[in-house]
Amino acid sequence: VLMKLHTIAARNILRNRRRSILSGVAIAVAAMTMTFMFSIVEGLKVDMRGTTFRYYTGQVRVRNAEYDANELLNPLGFSIGSYLTLTEAIEALPETAAVSPRISFRTGIYENDTTYPAMGLGVDFKRETGYQDLAGTVTEGRLPENGENGVLVAAGLAEDMKVSPGDKITLFAQTRGRGSNAMTFTVTGIARFPAQGLNNGFFIAPLDRVQRLLRMDGEVTEILVMFKDGVNDRKAADTVRGTVSRLGLESVTAQHWTEIGDVFSILQLAEVSYSFVALFFFLLGSTVVINTTIMVIYERIREIGTISALGMTGGEIIRLFFLESFFIAVLGSLAGVLLGSAISAVTGVTGLDFSSAMEGVSIEMSPVMYPVLNLRSTVFVFLYSVAISSLASLFPSRRASRVEPVEALRVV
Repeated sequence: VLMKLHTIAARNILRNRRRSILSGVAIAVAAMTMTFMFSIVEGLKVDMRGTTFRYYTGQVRVRNAEYDANELLNPLGFSIGSYLTLTEAIEALPETAAVSPRISFRTGIYENDTTYPAMGLGVDFKRETGYQDLAGTVTEGRLPENGENGVLVAAGLAEDMKVSPGDKITLFAQTRGRGSNAMTFTVTGIARFPAQGLNNGFFIAPLDRVQRLLRMDGEVTEILVMFKDGVNDRKAADTVRGTVSRLGLESVTAQHWTEIGDVFSILQLAEVSYSFVALFFFLLGSTVVINTTIMVIYERIREIGTISALGMTGGEIIRLFFLESFFIAVLGSLAGVLLGSAISAVTGVTGLDFSSAMEGVSIEMSPVMYPVLNLRSTVFVFLYSVAISSLASLFPSRRASRVEPVEALRVV
């Protein structure tokens, strides 16, 4: 009987091609949307985590143990002295991919008789090229070079100050010893950073020149560490801590990024928010699938009355419609998932440009987002679409199978 039902179900699908195609397309569109939305959410998570690693924490952040407690005051006094020894020791670890010694500091920029508050970042440009693609952020001009009084200015700050490559600006800052100092820098380039929040009031300058400005020769405020792909970053963090301990740097701590409370909490909150967005589209897609399946079966009441009058039992009718829904769901879900995966793969290379929509919005998200296809969620969407489409047929077919044949045949 089951084999006969399989055959009848397949014939019904082919016999009613228009209806079958419409049902399959509805399921395919829902599966495609869910697949693509999951890839967008995964891309948002990867983007935000990457931005956090590159600009704020690394996978491990090395700092003076007292820095965080004094960050809102003048933390420059709580620095890492003789940082080169520690930097080279961490670079020599087999797990290490890149190391970025830095100085983060507040400053005022004097330009056109106006002072603009800004956050500065001093980096070793030779090391930084291995840590992140700074050259890819430059929209005008070029990167500064070590030893040069040059500065890379964020696009928003450059627009506020009305400066271009070649213009000179003067930086005023409080030094490590709480004195004041000023230096004139040349704008070598304008940058649009991946983190939208960095494009206002932010600039990057050569580490050695920033050290001179702040009277911090041989010192940095932090060292960010990135590990090679496939490395267990928690175990690697323990190795970095061992290196710090071996060098006798008792005042220095190395924190895995999940141990940096505020940053980790923000990342978790963002991932939960993104998951709710995905859930919304997931439920929306489910509604489309369920409604389509239910409507198709209710439209076939007369057909149910006919096959019931011919002697098919209620249980057989339920199984028949379940099999029809299952076959259509498999084909529709497969087509939808493949199409959604293809769209995700293409946009994962070309990117989705949200620059216009995000203009004036200060959040840690790249203006160009690249969807990332997640195998687990893709398989889940396929299985879920098949299951929900098949199961959605049970209730209406069960209810319809209980209708008396005479009444069913009267339905227009």
